[in-house]
Amino acid sequence: MKPKRMHGISTLAVVAALYLFMLPSAFAASGTLSGTTIASTDSPGPILGSETKRIRQQERAQESRRQASYDSWFYRKYGYNPTAEQFRDWHYRSYGVYPS
Repeated sequence: MKPKRMHGISTLAVVAALYLFMLPSAFAASGTLSGTTIASTDSPGPILGSETKRIRQQERAQESRRQASYDSWFYRKYGYNPTAEQFRDWHYRSYGVYPS
């Protein structure tokens, strides 16, 4: 006879979920979350230094693509390139934040 699992969730899954839920709060409480690099030799926590850099590079590339797309659309519609202020206003209206 097979042993029954409660609610279809294994104990390992519950322990892993609790560990992942509590890990950021433990770093925040100790103050080590203030930097960009999180490294620990005694736990399998994430190392975020190069990951953060990669994400920022992707965000800059995405913003450049958005601006180029808007520039080409604006030029086709109005016959001239938008000013920096027009782009800034468009970016804020479209995404809710000013471009960096």
